[in-house]
Amino acid sequence: MEKKVLLQGNLSGINLSDVLQLLNGSSSTGVLFIQSPSCPVPGQIYFLNGELIHATCGQRHGLEAVYTLFGWTLADFQFLKEPMDHVKRTINQTLMQVVLDAMRLLDEGKIEKLTSPVAGRETKIRALSPKTLPVIKGPGVNFADIINEEKFHDGQEIVTEGGHGGWIWVIMDGKVKVSKQTPRGSMSVAVLGEGNFIGSIMSLLHKKITRTATVTALGDVRLGVLDLQNLAKEYSSLSLDFRMILLSMAGRLAQITNRAVTLSTGNKSNHENMHFKKTVLKKGSAIEEVYIITEGESYVVGQTPLGLLTLLTLRKMDVFGQLPFLNIGLEPVVAAVLASEDLKAYRPDTSTLRKEYNGLSDTFRNLISNVGNCVNSTSRLACNFAPQSTLTPQ
Repeated sequence: MEKKVLLQGNLSGINLSDVLQLLNGSSSTGVLFIQSPSCPVPGQIYFLNGELIHATCGQRHGLEAVYTLFGWTLADFQFLKEPMDHVKRTINQTLMQVVLDAMRLLDEGKIEKLTSPVAGRETKIRALSPKTLPVIKGPGVNFADIINEEKFHDGQEIVTEGGHGGWIWVIMDGKVKVSKQTPRGSMSVAVLGEGNFIGSIMSLLHKKITRTATVTALGDVRLGVLDLQNLAKEYSSLSLDFRMILLSMAGRLAQITNRAVTLSTGNKSNHENMHFKKTVLKKGSAIEEVYIITEGESYVVGQTPLGLLTLLTLRKMDVFGQLPFLNIGLEPVVAAVLASEDLKAYRPDTSTLRKEYNGLSDTFRNLISNVGNCVNSTSRLACNFAPQSTLTPQ
C-alpha cells in the first residue's frame, strides 16, 4: 500500500472530532499528521480500518497525545494512506468514547489550547468571501467509478441555483465555491477542494433535481463525472432504513445551508421555544444508535456563547442519533436533540446497518462521509451568525 494523501485542510474550519469521524466512517488506514505553527513537531494519529489505534504528540503517546491535539485549533492536517503493520496499538477505546472524553476535557479547561500568533484574532466567518472560508477536502473516489472528465476555468458556473440536473462530480484538481442567493446578494457557504463531491444523493433517485446552490470554479478545475447507474444500483440494494438515513442526511445539508443564509441576513424568525421541549439526546452522550421519526418533531440544538440555537428541525422519516461507522451530522458530539411531546421514533438494527455499510463501494462510502462533513462545516457557519439570535440555556 503506497502512501497517498486522502484528506487535508485546516482545523480552523473543521473540528478535529469531525476529521476523526470522517476517517472512521470511510474505514481509512493511515496516519493523520497535524502541524501547528506553534509546535516544531507534528502530532500523529494512526488509523487501522477506521479505528483509532495510536497517537503521538511530542513526548506524549496514546490517549494523552490525542487529547492534547484537540487543543490545536488552527493547525493544518493531512491524512496519508499507508500500512499500519509496524504500529503497536495503544488505544482500545472506541472513537466515540475518545471524542466525548476529549470534548468534556476541553469544556472543563483541562486541555491546553495551542494557538498560533494569529489565533487571538477573530476567526468567525463573517466576510462571506471564499478567501475566508476553509477549503474542505475529501478522500475522493475509485477511478473506475469515473466515466468522464470535465474542465472548467476560473469564474465558470458548474451548477446554477434553481437550475436542473442530475450529475454528481468529484473534484479531481482545483477548488470550487458554493454560494446561495440572499436578499443581500450572493453568499459563499463553502469552498470544496480535491476529493469532494458536487451534487446530491437525491440524484440517485431522480434523473433531474433542482439545484439548491450555485457552484463556481475558483481557478482551473478538473472534475470527474461519476457513474450514477452503478451508484443507483448500490442505493437500491440497501434496506429502507438505510435509504431513509441517507435521504435524511441530504435533507440536513439543504436545511442547515438555508439556516445559515437566514441567520446571515439577521432574520430571527422561525425560532422554536426550547424551554418546553424534552431532551431525548444530551450533548456528550455515548449513545451509538440512530432513531427514525414516525411522528412528531425533534430539534438539533447547538450551543453558542449566548445560549442555545436551533440548527435543524427533523420530522417524519428523518433521523437523529449517532453510529460509530456513519457520521450523520452533529449529535451527540457537538449538539443535543430536543423533541416535541408527540415524538415517536424507532431504532433500526445497528448490526444490519453496519453490514450494509461495509458492503458499499469506497466511492459510495466517501459520498456519504462528504455529506456529513459538509453538514458539520455549514453548521459552524450558521453558528457564526447566531450571537444575536440565541435562546437562554435550560
